[in-house]
Amino acid sequence: MANLQKLPDPELTVRANMGQVRRHLALLIARVEHHGTKIILRRHGKPVAAIVSMDDFHRIWEIEDEEILGPRDPDTGRRMGAQWVRETGWKPEGRTVIAEVPKDRHWWMRLRIGKSPKQ
Repeated sequence: MANLQKLPDPELTVRANMGQVRRHLALLIARVEHHGTKIILRRHGKPVAAIVSMDDFHRIWEIEDEEILGPRDPDTGRRMGAQWVRETGWKPEGRTVIAEVPKDRHWWMRLRIGKSPKQ
């Protein structure tokens, strides 16, 4: 981890264990913020989370929104909605779905108060 500053290509994906992250968090965040490096966090050798730039995070959010709420209406610019996706069975073309349409319309409230969604 000490040689992180010497990486020739700042666009690399870096893998770091939790101990390294604790010691070098400020450096890792600076690499993500200024160079677009993606950090994969590992616990006991297994990937558990990632640190990515806000631009990357917004792209992920946009993809999830499309998968959960459907495509944008060309006239209004608004998404079709989760109910429309459930009723029509719509799926985005040409890619693997990363987010599932929630069965319960109040799923987001449980996330805000710390309860896990019903399965």
